[in-house]
Amino acid sequence: MSLVGKVPNLVLDYEMYNPKVDSQSKDEGELNVAKRLLSRVVDTHKNLVDIVTYDALACNSKFVNHCIELGVDAIIRVKQNNNNSIKKVKKKVNKKEKVEEWEGNYLEKIEVYEEKFYMKGVAKPLRYVKYAKKNSEKQRSQILIITTCLDMPLKSLYKMIKARWEIENSIFNIYIFKFVSVI
Repeated sequence: MSLVGKVPNLVLDYEMYNPKVDSQSKDEGELNVAKRLLSRVVDTHKNLVDIVTYDALACNSKFVNHCIELGVDAIIRVKQNNNNSIKKVKKKVNKKEKVEEWEGNYLEKIEVYEEKFYMKGVAKPLRYVKYAKKNSEKQRSQILIITTCLDMPLKSLYKMIKARWEIENSIFNIYIFKFVSVI
């Protein structure tokens, strides 16, 4: 577990995969390890962890509920997902008008779409955000997230998920962010 943002990638803690405890399924085992690590870090470093960013593996009610129980907001990447709640909100967002637009790095234009929704198995509402990017050469890409951060500015969410991806391979698969001031 590491800090993300404009600080050194300080490693706070780590958790080893335990084949005797964790599932034989890689995905389920990795998620169990991440939940154990998050619980321990939140317990050990009270008031340090405000937000957790994670990859699409955690895009499920079990991980979201775990974060809610710990009092930690989550920003989770969405990819291909079999969750019907996410399929429905994705269709709805694809038909909506953009809510914000700005210029990113390298002359890319970023259009933002969002919708609040309920995920099956999660009692609290979540926020689905789509960042559609188009660069000067008309190449397109997008970043999709779900988050428990219902009121955080869209640019702040974008910077956090981008910061997480920038260090994806340098430390570990779950990162934390202490929200101080992200604009």
